[in-house]
Amino acid sequence: MAMLADMEELLGEISNADVKKYMMEAYACYGAGAYRGCIVLSYIAVFDDIRLKLAELAKTNSQAKKIWVDIKKLGDGEKVFENPMIEQLTKQDLMTVADRKQLEIIQSLRNSAAHPSGIEATAEQARMVYSEVIRRFLANPILRTTLGADRVIDRLSTANLFPTANAKDIKSITEDEIRTLNPSVYPYLVKKLVEGMDSWTGKHKTNGTFMLFGLAQLKNDVLRQNLKTSLISGKSNDPRFSPAIVLAITADGDLAHSLPEPVSMRVCQILKDNIDSSSTSSVRNIGHPAMVFNSMVGAIGWKETKATYGKFADLVLKRFPYADPILNAAVDSDDLFAELFEIWTENAQSGTFETANAFVDSIELVDAFAENMTDSQALTLLASIVGAARHGAWRAKELRDSNFVRAPDLRAKAEKFMSLKKAKSKKIIEDIANMTVDHFEQYLA
Repeated sequence: MAMLADMEELLGEISNADVKKYMMEAYACYGAGAYRGCIVLSYIAVFDDIRLKLAELAKTNSQAKKIWVDIKKLGDGEKVFENPMIEQLTKQDLMTVADRKQLEIIQSLRNSAAHPSGIEATAEQARMVYSEVIRRFLANPILRTTLGADRVIDRLSTANLFPTANAKDIKSITEDEIRTLNPSVYPYLVKKLVEGMDSWTGKHKTNGTFMLFGLAQLKNDVLRQNLKTSLISGKSNDPRFSPAIVLAITADGDLAHSLPEPVSMRVCQILKDNIDSSSTSSVRNIGHPAMVFNSMVGAIGWKETKATYGKFADLVLKRFPYADPILNAAVDSDDLFAELFEIWTENAQSGTFETANAFVDSIELVDAFAENMTDSQALTLLASIVGAARHGAWRAKELRDSNFVRAPDLRAKAEKFMSLKKAKSKKIIEDIANMTVDHFEQYLA
């Protein structure tokens, strides 16, 4: 009686009403001792159930759709479809090999039960088929669609999955790895990636970090939301995930958008800490603070970047004021450029020679930005360099004495302003360069 009660309880796990009717009949057969009938009805139920789930999955999964078209033709033609269906499902990773083997065992028992063979079906066999059909198949709402994602996860342990650290290469490899996945499994993929990073080490963990970076580069709405949830919000409190978070935001600045305040505070600290370990010479490296800054400003704008991540933004501007990614971000933001220009003028006229000379060493980058400046700003920078030269900054002296040959666009704009706005020019030159206009003009000749 206990066995019958357990079997009856299993019926509650079946959601499809039509399939449940088959299994209620199978249950009744078992209770009446008709074990063959129990096995045959369970067999019919499981393959009808798989076919129904395949039809549903075919609406969103291209692999499932192709299988469904083939199986429907067989079914409509009253041809055997069971073996072709499970073979194709297994081949396309929509069914596990273990599930397939279990179905083959059920098929074998069904064939013995359905045809005169002299072999009696036992109560144990009927119970096994009945229970396995429900627990392994009927109780599950859909076919397995996560196997492809599991395969992607497994490949992260291989040494040469990402042979370079180039952003484009990582994106290309990531796209290829997930090419056959249906977007419905993206949440599972991200979740498993982040969970794996808890225990992975060495190359395995590096590959996981690169995969997250590659997924972020795709800027897919489903991936973005799950990266925000699982990685940014879920792991910003764990320093072990800081490199992955930095890279993800470098790839997609929108991952920093509209985060809960505690999370944005943690992210801001992660980004600040990243500045300490970065150098000026590596500004084009993935994950460099200047690259992160550029990504954020491009995605969420300077206003939100400043308001939410101000401590990071202020520090990165002061540390890397001449970096290409910073300059590119400032092109489309007058407010950002205003802050950047203020830093430039402070550096250009700094009494610390190292700072003043560093500005001069970057003058070509600043000059290339001249078209985005006013004529007044151009004159202000040249006056600042002359002022630094008067205080002994030797690199500033060299540039001044060369008549600003390395800054032709700044010089042209400054000369234009001086010819059109004499009074304002006089004040700028006297206040900043601490000399007369005539004296200043000799450095522009």
